[in-house]
Amino acid sequence: MLEADALRATNIRMGLEGVGASEAEIEAAKKQEDAAQKRYLDQTAIDARREAEAQGMNKEAVEDHVLSSVAQADAQLEKRMEALDSELGLSEAVEAPKFEVAEVAESSPPSPTPKGQSAEPALQV
Repeated sequence: MLEADALRATNIRMGLEGVGASEAEIEAAKKQEDAAQKRYLDQTAIDARREAEAQGMNKEAVEDHVLSSVAQADAQLEKRMEALDSELGLSEAVEAPKFEVAEVAESSPPSPTPKGQSAEPALQV
């Protein structure tokens, strides 16, 4: 679950970069991405410690197991993020789309129509 959150945060940041979002939005996404990755790696360390202690490992072996598990999880996460990057094709610079804004004249809103009546004029027979 936490790994999926970390990948989702990376995907969001990449998407913002891809569409040319503002630096502030990208920076906020990077902070969320870093926090999600930290949560994932912290939980990996907790799980590895519990697993090692349940196996009766000594203190040094527990620490080695935790460091190894976290390094492996970090490498796997990095590999998946790189795959996502290449899959999305965002490794090359993407130019932001250019939009033209047409000038819109203000008009008054339509007047409310009483219930049961049509806004269209009645046809005369």
